Amino acid sequence: MNNQENRKTIKKINRKNTKLRLSWFRYFKKSKNIAKTCRYFGISRQTYYKWLKKYIKYGKDGLINRSKKPKHIKSKIEPKLKRLIKNWLKRGFKITEIKNKVKKIKKIEISYSYLQKMSSKANKN
Repeated sequence: MNNQENRKTIKKINRKNTKLRLSWFRYFKKSKNIAKTCRYFGISRQTYYKWLKKYIKYGKDGLINRSKKPKHIKSKIEPKLKRLIKNWLKRGFKITEIKNKVKKIKKIEISYSYLQKMSSKANKN
């Protein structure tokens, strides 16, 4: 299956899921009973309320399945850069200075908390 076919399949599934979730809300409107609605569709109340909350906040777009994949993936810092940072820490550079140096030299962003951990490890050794 190529990428375009995959996207079409995902869109089809999303349309089907959106229609199903809308039918939950229509059924509840008629029955006025959440327990009955959940039993009828075989879903938990927690699931019903989760999707209702999204529907109220985002409308129909909120009923689409979203990826659970994180938007930002933690990347490994190469050993060479780690040694350089440790060296700077030993020489007394402040964490903010190191953060700025790394950003300028390597064009990557390192979190302040990561540098703090490295600093505390360097101070123990």
